[in-house]
Amino acid sequence: MQARRKDGSTFFMAVSSHDAAMFAGRPARVGLLVDQTARVQAEEANKALQARVVAVAEEERRRLAGDLHDGPVQQLAIASMRLSALRRRNLGEDAWRVQLDKVEGDVTATVDELRTMMQQLHPQGLEGVPLDEAIGAAVTQLPWTAGLSVRVAGSVRCDLPPTVQAALYGVAIEALQNVHKHAAATEVTIDLLDDGDAVELRVTDDGVGIDDDATAQPGHLGLPSMRDRISLLGGACRVGRAGAAGGTVVTARLPLRTERAVTR
Repeated sequence: MQARRKDGSTFFMAVSSHDAAMFAGRPARVGLLVDQTARVQAEEANKALQARVVAVAEEERRRLAGDLHDGPVQQLAIASMRLSALRRRNLGEDAWRVQLDKVEGDVTATVDELRTMMQQLHPQGLEGVPLDEAIGAAVTQLPWTAGLSVRVAGSVRCDLPPTVQAALYGVAIEALQNVHKHAAATEVTIDLLDDGDAVELRVTDDGVGIDDDATAQPGHLGLPSMRDRISLLGGACRVGRAGAAGGTVVTARLPLRTERAVTR
């Protein structure tokens, strides 16, 4: 229930009572009022976070459906139409070879795009592999890292909880994708730090930079998804300008003890 303080502010309280010894010759009860404001605020914050996670997940599914429709589905449809056209046309061997080369290129590009999506949705290479090695492998496999000079520095323990490993890996991949799309950068450094109680990931680029504590623009879900994913595990994710000359740094830090307590 809510109550009002002497200064006029309100707070949430819990009330309990129990029988006590006689007071002034009469039966008595003792009442206990406990300020529950912090607990109620924490519960409300948790509900708001869960609502954001649901909203971001829904938007991510919508984005994925759009990406599949505009990318692989369209490319496969074009390849199918080209094959149908080839079957109806009387072409010489050289012309056939040229057209088949185009179809083969379309199919290969589609397969690469689907592999990229699979890597983002569920990175199979993450299981049983140290985090620095998994990120390094992704850098060489993802086609949109081509043209970027990416250096992975530092390492963390090999026995990271799976949720911590997956969350930090996801932040690294999302940050690299943002660099590719928005930063106009040429160099990226991914630093991994492990101080025993927490692990930290920093992704720094030399691009155009971003405002400190930047918020997502409509249709761009990378920043809130990174922050919410790390926040759910008891950590913090910050995005800001790397320095006066520009660039962006994404920092995600996860406490190991808190995560273990949550997953037990």
